[in-house]
Amino acid sequence: MGSTIRAYSDPSLETGHWVSPTGTATWVNAYSQFPLSGAAGCSLATANANAVAGDTVYMRGGNYILSTARIMPVNSGTLANRITYKAYGAEAPDFTSGSADYHVIKLVGRTYIVVDGISGTDIPAVAWFEDSHYNELKNCDFHIGNYTNNGINIFDFWGAGAGPSTHNWVHHNTFSSNRWADLLQISTAPGYGSALSEHNTVEDNTIYHAAHCLVSTFAKYTVIKNNVLHNEGWYTPSGTPTYTPDYNGLYGGRVLDLYDGRSKSDMHCLVEGNRFPSSGAPPDSDGGECITLTSKSNIIRFNALVNAQNNGMLMKSMTNSVALNNRIYNNTIVWAGRWANSPQWQGYGIRYPNWNMDEWPAGNVIKNNILYGNAGGDILNYGGSEGRNTHENNWLTADGNPLFVDPTHADLTSAVLPDLHLQAGSPCKNAGTHLTHAAGAGSGVTTLVVLDALYFQDGTWGSALTHGVTLFPDWIAIGTVGNVVAISSIDYATNTIILASPMTWSDGASIWLYKNSDGMRVLYGAAPPLGANAVVE
Repeated sequence: MGSTIRAYSDPSLETGHWVSPTGTATWVNAYSQFPLSGAAGCSLATANANAVAGDTVYMRGGNYILSTARIMPVNSGTLANRITYKAYGAEAPDFTSGSADYHVIKLVGRTYIVVDGISGTDIPAVAWFEDSHYNELKNCDFHIGNYTNNGINIFDFWGAGAGPSTHNWVHHNTFSSNRWADLLQISTAPGYGSALSEHNTVEDNTIYHAAHCLVSTFAKYTVIKNNVLHNEGWYTPSGTPTYTPDYNGLYGGRVLDLYDGRSKSDMHCLVEGNRFPSSGAPPDSDGGECITLTSKSNIIRFNALVNAQNNGMLMKSMTNSVALNNRIYNNTIVWAGRWANSPQWQGYGIRYPNWNMDEWPAGNVIKNNILYGNAGGDILNYGGSEGRNTHENNWLTADGNPLFVDPTHADLTSAVLPDLHLQAGSPCKNAGTHLTHAAGAGSGVTTLVVLDALYFQDGTWGSALTHGVTLFPDWIAIGTVGNVVAISSIDYATNTIILASPMTWSDGASIWLYKNSDGMRVLYGAAPPLGANAVVE
């Protein structure tokens, strides 16, 4: 019926179905070219029951009580005709709690749903995606209240569930919390084996304050990029904590946890361009890393890890997961451990512990990073991790001042300071080295075999909704910094890269990253800079 009415609508107007907190109209009567409000709109429950592919549900401002109103459509959209729940103009449809058992958004077996511009104040949870795919959550602002259920659970499947969720896109939102939980979790329930919630994208969000971890992923092909994530000391726990930090008696938690997953196979997650202004220790341990890394074969690049209360990055080997094989390059990791006050090891830029007392992280490559001013030291090769990982061409504190544009770092929540771009006279400019080499020559061909293809991604990771929109294949330079080409596909098992156009190179040719997943050029001059902030010239 909606499509029939649309045939007579003025496309220049915001035509759709109108919902208000006090709406009582029928679905048909709530359809209008002009804004409807109050009783003239329909209820959110009516919209959920009737919206079909192609419908836009405009939500008027006001308070929606979760015990009676939530976004939970009965139908799915399609790629060409999604179901969209959208805030009207600058109005704020704001959900408030009526029960600790409700999520604002619950999608079970739904596809192509868009939620745009919704807010929630002191709510128990944001969203539950179960067996739901190609959905988009954007421009929302949610604050989690002090309830007992476990976190936001956006892609979480603990306990019973219909299955994993894939290709969802979470972007340009603000999430915060004031309770003990992972704030955003991308995973699946035990028992689902390799059926993980793969190919989800979390980008351009501001996420802060969770007592355990801001973002955790157990799943493959997750893309986490261009977010601002901070978790400094911010709360006082009940009971007696086992660890006392010196954030004036306040506690925080780690920021990003790349866990080893249910399958313990290569995860191929991309963590790029994020800013971690701070992390804080939780009351039950001496945690508090910006990144905790236990999963395999991820790319971590162009991130700024600042003011970690404990370590900037902690790599932990789990059972049957010794060879982690992560590629960690062009990050800036500074001032970790400045507030550490633990009886255990503290405050390194990068630390390798022996997690199970019989295995050590191995196979990681740490290259072209800046590690500076970390209180306990820049890199701790503890015990059996010696010689198992490759550290190449990193700038360390002992090498001197890298000369950041503005090293001010007193504000643990700032998305701007410190400004870790490099001054014109920085010794870290043009100081980066190549990432890998060609294994054999090529002349006018598109098949390139390299010594190590794990440094690169081909634009297929993350949500398909982002492909060619915010996620692009890497470009590489082969042999010379001017011999550049986009990547078409990668076979990691054989280290074979298929190029987008024919190229020529010699055996052993050096290979650099030329453009990152944003399509942004990161290589200028004869060599890349060190650290996270590419030099634009």
